[in-house]
Amino acid sequence: EGLLAAFDNVQLRITPVVGDLYFRNTFTLGSPSDYHNYRLAVSSDDSAEVYVNGQLVHNDTTGPHAARYWNVLNATVNSSALQSGQNVIAVRLRNNDRNEAKLDLRLLGDSYNAIKAMLIMSDGAANICNGPDDGEMDTNGWWSSCTNAQAVNETVEFACWAHQAYGIKIYSVAFGPEADPESLNRSACCDNCSNFYSGSNVSDLYAIYEQIASQILTGVVVQESQTLTPTGNVSTSALFSDSYLDVSYTYTPPSVFGTISLSVETDKFTSCSPTVSIDPNFDVVSARVTSYSGVHWTSRVDVNGINVYNLSEYSTNYTLMGDPFQLFVPPDLLVGGINDLFLDTADDPLNSTGCSLNNTLIYTALVNLSVPYGGIYSTAAGCNWTVEFEDNTTDVLAIPASASPVVTCNYTNANITYNGDDAYDAAAFALFSQLDFDDDGRLDVQFDQADLSVDSIQIDEVPSLWGPTTAEVRTWR
Repeated sequence: EGLLAAFDNVQLRITPVVGDLYFRNTFTLGSPSDYHNYRLAVSSDDSAEVYVNGQLVHNDTTGPHAARYWNVLNATVNSSALQSGQNVIAVRLRNNDRNEAKLDLRLLGDSYNAIKAMLIMSDGAANICNGPDDGEMDTNGWWSSCTNAQAVNETVEFACWAHQAYGIKIYSVAFGPEADPESLNRSACCDNCSNFYSGSNVSDLYAIYEQIASQILTGVVVQESQTLTPTGNVSTSALFSDSYLDVSYTYTPPSVFGTISLSVETDKFTSCSPTVSIDPNFDVVSARVTSYSGVHWTSRVDVNGINVYNLSEYSTNYTLMGDPFQLFVPPDLLVGGINDLFLDTADDPLNSTGCSLNNTLIYTALVNLSVPYGGIYSTAAGCNWTVEFEDNTTDVLAIPASASPVVTCNYTNANITYNGDDAYDAAAFALFSQLDFDDDGRLDVQFDQADLSVDSIQIDEVPSLWGPTTAEVRTWR
């Protein structure tokens, strides 16, 4: 019925080898002139040569190396290597070991978005033709005298041709009493009749040019923002088992006895180069600046002339980068007294967009509140303190809690009164003075009765130079 054959003792062995690997892909381009600033990014293990349409556009000579994003970043690709229609990109991946071979590649180009515009201004009537005076619109480049009607018609026809053939926006300005508003208005109407202006003096021209420039800039400036609008079926992302976050952390020792930790937020900055005053008694342990960049990217932060953040060091293409809202500042760069800061936002390294006026500096500082031992006092009754805080609010604090309500003391901007011979009062005054950083009679740290815990140890019969005393005088005769 049939023949059944079998065999055995065949061994297959697959082993990694050292050698080059080759990759090839195609892409379609309308025209190389549709884009500019072509650049290449390559991630490879161990290195790579990249060809476009058979032309070597980049050779990575820094290998062998492990793959990372990116081993090659923003390598320039000349537009002459590209062609209209289908293009071929090929890679020779060098593999110098038996471990692994990796490749990722990206070719980018920037599109042109500029709007073309032209301005026609005259203080008289058209009287020169382009070519012979034959009633036809010529483009041969030479000119001759002709009738006004022919010159006017050519002016309008050339304007309409520029708009229709090349998409050029047409603006026209009639200046002075001798200008021909009809022909200039007809020229503007090739695009939009509202683009016609007239003026009689220099001030009029200045205002007209300013308005035209504003309109042109509104169309020319194309802002690459980071506004994300998801569409279609948006699925959740996957967090793989080998994903991780690499965090660099500098340990900050905890507060020591006798100090408190204060979080301070400055007033909103009024410029991109603000100055911040820090109390010399503060020991700053952490600091960060907030940057409201909007649709732009926070690009630079300097502290006292030292750069602490520069986005362009990571990439020149900001659209690929994240945008931090808070940027940490090394606390040792902040000094007691005046500190000079600089913040900037941008859309790319060459296009600064200023900064927000809502930015602030937030820092944490340790403040020493320990007070030295006082003298020896004759009483320890305490009182009810009326204290004023920096926000002009007041509170009444009983120190100690058992203090008589009829005995009062004050620590306010208008009045500081207390019994200097009372141990509780003297200690409270010393503490309040430490909490009044600018010595204006208002406490910079706000608290209430529940935040106070007052303990005391009373020692009686302590020798002191305090009366009354008994003196004995003896005389001999």
